[in-house]
Amino acid sequence: MNAARRFLTLAAAACLLPGNSACVSSKYKRATKPTQPIELNLHANDPALDATVQSVIIFQGPGSWKREAYWDEYIVQFLNRGAAPLAVESVMVTDVIDLNARPGTDPWDLELESRVKLKRYERYGGKIASGVALGVLWGVSPIIMAGGSYVGSGALVAAGTATFVALPVVLVGSLVMRSQAKKEIVQEFNRRRLDLPLVLQPNDAKQGSLFFPISAGPKCLTIRGTVGTEPFTTVIDLTPLAGLHLRKAASPAATN
Repeated sequence: MNAARRFLTLAAAACLLPGNSACVSSKYKRATKPTQPIELNLHANDPALDATVQSVIIFQGPGSWKREAYWDEYIVQFLNRGAAPLAVESVMVTDVIDLNARPGTDPWDLELESRVKLKRYERYGGKIASGVALGVLWGVSPIIMAGGSYVGSGALVAAGTATFVALPVVLVGSLVMRSQAKKEIVQEFNRRRLDLPLVLQPNDAKQGSLFFPISAGPKCLTIRGTVGTEPFTTVIDLTPLAGLHLRKAASPAATN
């Protein structure tokens, strides 16, 4: 066996060793240090539905479980306080430029849709974070970001334009690891995801995640469905998230 073939064989074997994730694209990696999401508890209560946005998990923000997740994960709870069965049929987020987004059911399709939206936000005027968002806080101390930037309450800073180029995979071991890692991401995504339409019996409650393409400056979450045969619409005000994915405004001193 020549030197080149020996190297490839050993490298492939190394990729298959337990715990070795170096041969897997970061696209398929879990977060290295899982953290707890920040509690928001944004609430809407009407006679038909008691609805709450408990948390929102963004790219590399608190609670993120995938290392590079190009989506916004809304953790919600729906409670039927009425006397008749209730069906939640659709949910959508309205963003800063009045684009409506519905939750996705496939993580890879969501990531593609998010990248398309990021380009559209750039055309909007460059006020939207088009790169890798590193964290967000609501009403708590700032987080130190890459390059010394930071984010305060209600504002999210981008760390530059994201690069969406994956290195070519040439080793059998790498392919195996990548396939397994991808499968694990899909399994966790589906475990967390709240499937719609959703039927709630009286006093029944369901909690789970709705995964939306990245939506900057969300204004509201609109929930539509039926109680018995009567339609209803419930709206959760997302004003506390108005700065989500928006670039931090430059200070006057920085522009001089």
